[in-house]
Amino acid sequence: MKKLMLVVVLASLLLVGTSFAQDVGDCNLEAPSDSAEITLLGVSYPLTDFFAEEFEACSDVDNLSVDAQMFDSGGRDEQLNLALSGETSPYGVMIVSSEVIPNLAQEGWLEPLDGFIEAYSETYDLGDISDAAFAAGSYDGVTYGIPFEVNALHFYYNTEILGEAGVEPPTTYDELIAACAALEASDADFDIPFTMNLHAGWAWRIEFRNFLASYGGELFDENNMPIFNGEEGVAALTKMMEVVDGCMGSEGLIYSIDDSQAGLQNGGVAMASIWATRSSTMDDPDLSDVVGLIEYAPALFAEDGAEFRSAIPYTTYFVIPSNTDVDKDVIFQVIMEAVDADSQANAASLGLVSRGSAAEADGAIRNTSATVQTIDESGPSPLNPAISLAHAALDEFLPLVGTGELTPQEALDAAAEKYIEEATAQGYITE
Repeated sequence: MKKLMLVVVLASLLLVGTSFAQDVGDCNLEAPSDSAEITLLGVSYPLTDFFAEEFEACSDVDNLSVDAQMFDSGGRDEQLNLALSGETSPYGVMIVSSEVIPNLAQEGWLEPLDGFIEAYSETYDLGDISDAAFAAGSYDGVTYGIPFEVNALHFYYNTEILGEAGVEPPTTYDELIAACAALEASDADFDIPFTMNLHAGWAWRIEFRNFLASYGGELFDENNMPIFNGEEGVAALTKMMEVVDGCMGSEGLIYSIDDSQAGLQNGGVAMASIWATRSSTMDDPDLSDVVGLIEYAPALFAEDGAEFRSAIPYTTYFVIPSNTDVDKDVIFQVIMEAVDADSQANAASLGLVSRGSAAEADGAIRNTSATVQTIDESGPSPLNPAISLAHAALDEFLPLVGTGELTPQEALDAAAEKYIEEATAQGYITE
């Protein structure tokens, strides 16, 4: 249901885009009566970096200081957990994805936003953001996030490298493995035929969930018992290892998402599965040696006959920690300034943004169609507070398949056992 709602949001954004020059807008807030210092915690990539600059524009307002601290995913997660579990959060705003909101909300760590949304809906034209996007950032009927982006991993490929090798863009991971073999046997110039992000435990888990979704598998049954170690899960992890062995090797296992992006830009990586929001740099002559040569396709199917594409959509939100000591009304207004119509129109060339009015902007990100199709044909994405426990267990054991210490079945069984222990202790499993 959540996936279908996201597709409705995305369908209205098919023509989203602007030119590649994003201008930071003005912050039109009145000066708060009391001095306020607001720090944003986020993950750094082109779209979030742009919105971070929009945040910091509000430092021009008297009595207001706004700072953005942007990390990689692992660094952000560490900072987030420390801040939310402490007495007072040093961050007044955080950037999180939809799937972590139920867990954070259940812990009481996020500020409910419905009152603010109602109070400022007309001022900031919040009807321009789909109800579906707000719903995906809610838990138990309460809204906790302001949506600004929809994202997914999908397939990038270098047309020149594939053309030199006589290789057609694959549509399944079985075809990808064959394409990697053909590239390796060719005279085409590249460093590695394909990368996907497996450089850390959390990265293994993200890709595993993508592959699992392609087989129609899910993490839990209706009683929160793990089923990711069943037939679909073993098939998913086995296929992942076939891709590692056939396309990446030990070298590919150390590629982060940033490494894959850089490799595509310098021509060293022929094909990759990376986030849709990384596409804008491919045609930037200041950053890329392959302007106009990178093309985009939807996420691959795990194999012929797979039910879904190997992808799960993510909506990204601004949330307010409940334990901040900064005036939350002021924080909310700064968020609104950062995601107003002008800022989202300017950001639309960097990714799929949440405002429908952005569809009227000139230009378009070239991978919009591939991203929309990926999300339209992607697998289930549960919003369940128990998901963080499953993630922690998978993060621990999945990399041991890459090192050869465990088989796919052994790793998934070990993760399921650890999850059951933690989920039972925390009351998610009661039988």
